[in-house]
Amino acid sequence: SKIVKEAELITNEELYFLEGRFVTEKVFAATLQHPDCLKNGVYSLRCAAEYEKTGQDQEREGNEVSSDLPKTYDLRFAQMSLGPDAVLFTMGNTVRMHIEKLQSEGGRIETFPQDFTSTKGDGLSGGNLSLEIEAGNGLINFMMRGENGRPGKRGAQPDISLKGSSGLPGRDVTGSISEGAFTLGTVGEPGGPGLQGYPGGAGYKGGDTGILAVSLSSATGRNLIRSVKRQVGKGGPGGQGGKGGQGGEGGRGGSALGLGKYFDSGPEGRAGGSGIDGPSGENGYEQIACMVVDQISNCL
Repeated sequence: SKIVKEAELITNEELYFLEGRFVTEKVFAATLQHPDCLKNGVYSLRCAAEYEKTGQDQEREGNEVSSDLPKTYDLRFAQMSLGPDAVLFTMGNTVRMHIEKLQSEGGRIETFPQDFTSTKGDGLSGGNLSLEIEAGNGLINFMMRGENGRPGKRGAQPDISLKGSSGLPGRDVTGSISEGAFTLGTVGEPGGPGLQGYPGGAGYKGGDTGILAVSLSSATGRNLIRSVKRQVGKGGPGGQGGKGGQGGEGGRGGSALGLGKYFDSGPEGRAGGSGIDGPSGENGYEQIACMVVDQISNCL
């Protein structure tokens, strides 16, 4: 694990945990575009400008930073002060905090933001979050939330195997028109309908809530904790069914008395219907959350 010592953390805004530090939403969003430009919690504008200058922007979708492998960190704060609008997001990492003095006006510590969704596959667990608080005042809230699973992939594009069969050729003119004994030629038959498209892929599993452990002394008191909530990551929706196959070609029209002319070909068959949507992914699971006061546990 990586040990990070901080003299204090004072905030009244949303902060996101990246590379061992809590950073602002602006830095977090910028890191999604240029993850290599974040070093020790500091985002380099010069680094980002170089990417843009050389046209080497890294194209990342959505919340891909969240899908990196989580790490383990030990954070030590002499003082932490959370205002009423403060939220610390640990982003699925294993984070152990030792806080000498906590002052919270209803601030929150959460694992992921609401509806945070993986871009790689299964949603991450909220991780392991543990706090050891020596002294504290006010109220603090905890939300253990799993990352949502990514939507399933769309069904594959139709290939030749989904194309409808060709229509039957039209009947040729036969017999003698001058003798009044002949059969009329016909246009070609319509092509067969395309087959149904391929099914969409299954949605990916949602992440588990993660595990919470808060250790307090009797002097600090359990009244410091206003609420502890858990919210499983939702399974991703199933992928959309693929496009149906192309209709078959119309049959060739019948010939007209060997004159090198033909009746019209038949119409192309109708396209196949879209494939069925894939099933939704499974939701994550609730995991344990415990408050320990003087070595006596109270768990959800």
